[in-house]
Amino acid sequence: MKRRTIPLIVLVALVIGVSGPLNWTSTNWQEGSVQASSQVAQLTDQQIAVLVGLAIYPDWVNQATRSGQLIYGYVQPADKVPAGVQGYSYLVEDAGPQFFFKVRANRTVTVKYASNGAARLKKKKFTVHQLIRKNYRTARQQKRVNQDVSRLRTE
Repeated sequence: MKRRTIPLIVLVALVIGVSGPLNWTSTNWQEGSVQASSQVAQLTDQQIAVLVGLAIYPDWVNQATRSGQLIYGYVQPADKVPAGVQGYSYLVEDAGPQFFFKVRANRTVTVKYASNGAARLKKKKFTVHQLIRKNYRTARQQKRVNQDVSRLRTE
């Protein structure tokens, strides 16, 4: 019996080592790191915009996309925007909050956003993996984000 136990332990260790750590945070497990890394390369700027919006202003994104008022754009040199957001993308609604974001080469997303009418923009950083884990991991979440993207208006 002991001869069979050692090879079984080695086999289990190899399987876990090859497949990577499993994510047990939900009722059904997924190979989070493998799935997330393949999705990172496939996300569009608009999908990242919606994911950032869901991370910062989830209620606003839900309401604005349903009403068709959410606008996606890219800051142009002639745009009148706060200092420090040139080269950023943004989501805005006429009567609602706005935020600017930029995806860096290291897959870090820098977000600058207004908070409670403050004159200075707040700054927050996420990784693309964090955004995916929070709102783009399941098929239902992906469908929702993609529907929200399809409802975005552009400037």
